[in-house]
Amino acid sequence: RHYSNIASHLSFITTSHRAHRSHQPTSMHASDPGSGSNPKQYDLVSFGNAVVDVLIGISSYPIRSGEHQNLTQPPTFSPGGACNALIVGSRLGLSTAAIDRIGSDELGNYLTTSLQTENVDTSAL
Repeated sequence: RHYSNIASHLSFITTSHRAHRSHQPTSMHASDPGSGSNPKQYDLVSFGNAVVDVLIGISSYPIRSGEHQNLTQPPTFSPGGACNALIVGSRLGLSTAAIDRIGSDELGNYLTTSLQTENVDTSAL
């Protein structure tokens, strides 16, 4: 995998450590991490683990080896992983941001839109 884009956002880690010790908000350069100008302040930042949970209801459990199961309803999709903490933090009034690499496919677009709807900064996705 190619992580140079993500690596350019790592400057927030040392800032986060210092902020934790001094009880100051974390500073992250989400739009242009190398510029050093106008850092954005966040209360909660996630790095990685931005995923979509797919919930599927089945007709019976446990599933026997080699058997097919009938779906009881269409699958539902929900932001998962670290996105859950960001959404909860945002709903509680925290300034939140996600840093990760996600696909530009249907699920990646769904995840980005879901986070934006919840006022999570997605400029580093």
